[in-house]
Amino acid sequence: MDAAGNKVAERVNDVWRFAVYDAFGGLVADYGGLSQTDEGGVKFLQQDIRGSTRCVTSISGNVLARMDYQAFGEQIPSNIGQRTMTGFASSDSIRHRYALTENDTATGLADTWWRKLENRAGRWTSPDPYNGSISLADSQSFNRYSKPTVGGRRRLRGWSWRWPGKPEVFRK
Repeated sequence: MDAAGNKVAERVNDVWRFAVYDAFGGLVADYGGLSQTDEGGVKFLQQDIRGSTRCVTSISGNVLARMDYQAFGEQIPSNIGQRTMTGFASSDSIRHRYALTENDTATGLADTWWRKLENRAGRWTSPDPYNGSISLADSQSFNRYSKPTVGGRRRLRGWSWRWPGKPEVFRK
């Protein structure tokens, strides 16, 4: 990991993979890893509005791979629905797939900056990283979006912020 929390080196089955990121945290280059049997060269990723990779094309414009996703990132196979087989049957080595998450080849999980997503179940594998926000004594602390405040108003944004030694601050 580098200072920004990006994974720069990974070892899977005694094979190393190295990643280079730009100043804004975007992946610039991938080196190493398992050797792929493809034509090589430049590949272009087409993404939808959520940042999910939907299509991989070659420099000549040919479709190399297409992807469709369910609600939590599970990839939909080509034999479901009215999809044509063009581009779906080919395998690719693209690691960035669903909603700007990077697939971790060692665990099979989608890796975000804060925690990992198990997209087949649609669940995170760890609790939210905001410390001190969940209390077992208060069952409503798990229900962020419907808990009423002291004044009877609801917190629509979910999270409340606590400063050390100060009462809870609610935004209206």
